[in-house]
Amino acid sequence: MSDRRSASESRARRSVSALVVTWNNQATVADCISALWRELPPKSEILTFDNHSVDGSPQIAEAGGASVQVHDANIGFAAGMNRLGASASHDLLLLVNPDLFVDSGAIGTLLSHFPMGNERKIVGGLLIRASGEPDPASARPFPTAARLARWLLTRERSCWPIPTSAQEVESVSGAFFAITGELWRELDGFDEAYLHSGEDLDLFWRAARRGASVWFEPAATATHLGEASVRQASLEIDALRLYGAFRLVRMREGAFAAALLRLVLLLRSLIVLALDVLRIHRLSRQRRKRAKALLSLAVQGERASGLRLPVEPETRA
Repeated sequence: MSDRRSASESRARRSVSALVVTWNNQATVADCISALWRELPPKSEILTFDNHSVDGSPQIAEAGGASVQVHDANIGFAAGMNRLGASASHDLLLLVNPDLFVDSGAIGTLLSHFPMGNERKIVGGLLIRASGEPDPASARPFPTAARLARWLLTRERSCWPIPTSAQEVESVSGAFFAITGELWRELDGFDEAYLHSGEDLDLFWRAARRGASVWFEPAATATHLGEASVRQASLEIDALRLYGAFRLVRMREGAFAAALLRLVLLLRSLIVLALDVLRIHRLSRQRRKRAKALLSLAVQGERASGLRLPVEPETRA
């Protein structure tokens, strides 16, 4: 028994390529990288891709020992991760958000799911919010047209239990998961058509369709501040989020389901803007721009013009 345990522990210590995409994350990236170095096996590497930050994110990442690629525009999380995956030296990849801080033993626990190193498997850990509460996104069902429509109409979020033991799930969080390089390449990484949000869910769905499994490991914990970059973007970023959700619904449930979801968004957007025009419920300038962006998405769907990633941070009122 002890020999088998030692062999498993030895395999869990194989070198890893940790991948981190940044966009104006100077407040968190140093601690993120420091926590990774404490937990990564020997001879591992940390690769970061910077989406044209206007702060010191790339310099801070480099000072922390990461290998940094800097792009001259914001091309998004999915595209950045794909470039890092293509340059990774090791065949176990760990994808990490720049505002996530792994706990002691977390990475080793994730890697214990890859005893042979060629498992057709994706494993995500348990995210803990700054408040100390578990993040439901750690292990979640795929969003459906029905759930999204209910949320658009009521703003009530769906609830589901977070597993207390390691088990196969529909999806985990894209903020913290491990995958073999072989499976990553088989899937061609993230679908870069997801400009912001949804690329992780799409990856897990495609993996399952190809016979791979997605596992949740609650013993691998990490603190996740969440939306450190998103909070710097204009509220129009919500249109990009829904764009990703609509695309995923169309891929999984078909064009008719996506069209019905767009209809719900159209009705909601028209009501919100009408109340603003009638001065019944006035919107701030930023919220009005968001409402118009959502209306454009509802009318044009995935062909909506003006859906772009933010260039510079914006201070919200």
